[in-house]
Amino acid sequence: MQFGLLNSRLVNTVITAAVVNDIMSLVVLSIILQVAADECRGQVRLGDLIVSGANIAVILGGIFLFDVLLTKTAGWLQTKVKPFFKKLQTKEAAFGVLLITAIAISLIAEDIGLHFIVGTFFSGLVIYRGIIGRQNFNKVYGTISAIRFDFSAPIFFAVIGIEFNIQFLLNAIPLFLALLGVAIVTKIAAGYIGAKIVGFSREVSLAIGFLMNGRGMVEIVIASIGFAAEVIDMTLFSIAIAIGLITSILAPITSRPLVSSAKSKGSDAVFVQEPSGKEWQSEMA
Repeated sequence: MQFGLLNSRLVNTVITAAVVNDIMSLVVLSIILQVAADECRGQVRLGDLIVSGANIAVILGGIFLFDVLLTKTAGWLQTKVKPFFKKLQTKEAAFGVLLITAIAISLIAEDIGLHFIVGTFFSGLVIYRGIIGRQNFNKVYGTISAIRFDFSAPIFFAVIGIEFNIQFLLNAIPLFLALLGVAIVTKIAAGYIGAKIVGFSREVSLAIGFLMNGRGMVEIVIASIGFAAEVIDMTLFSIAIAIGLITSILAPITSRPLVSSAKSKGSDAVFVQEPSGKEWQSEMA
């Protein structure tokens, strides 16, 4: 968004890869939380892990099946959904309907043994502009964006700042530097290699690698959940938060020169296309 490159091939690639990365992270989180719960009871039961894995498979399969059905019936569904949203008159009412939907999916995820954030994330994947219509989406997105950027995000980072303990980080500088180095090198290298394999230029491939290096909020949320569940201690929590913040700050700084170079060379990867029906679908999460 800062580069004005939404709906370009470069950004679509980064967003898609980031969504897949987040999905895998949430799956691993669910398994770890199940193991932690079993250990609190004194033993790790294979049956519980199998049930947890089955639940994850069910919710993943259900979400993607629902998404496929929505895509195939998008035209018919829009004719049914749009009149309903028009009757709501105000963007606040439309926002309430979508908020209830997100909460419902989150409760379903929590009820079957997954963390509610898994359901919240997936609810954002199936609610997108093509389903509720461009005008309705824009009204609701404005409300969500204001709440997220102006209210929720500052409070979230304030709470993280209160929990974060720099003294624990300073006491584990060698471990922090080692993990930070591994985190940066592996993410950039993986992004670069993957981009080169599918035919991106050197500048664009490096830009993808540097943009993927930004850990973002999902990783910080996962670290917070792990700390609250006592899966990690204060030292690892502080290290994870520091890595998330540092890499998120580095991502736009390190990728900007490469994006500018690709623009100057007329690369089609940074050409902004007309928005399609499913753009920004993960933004609702």
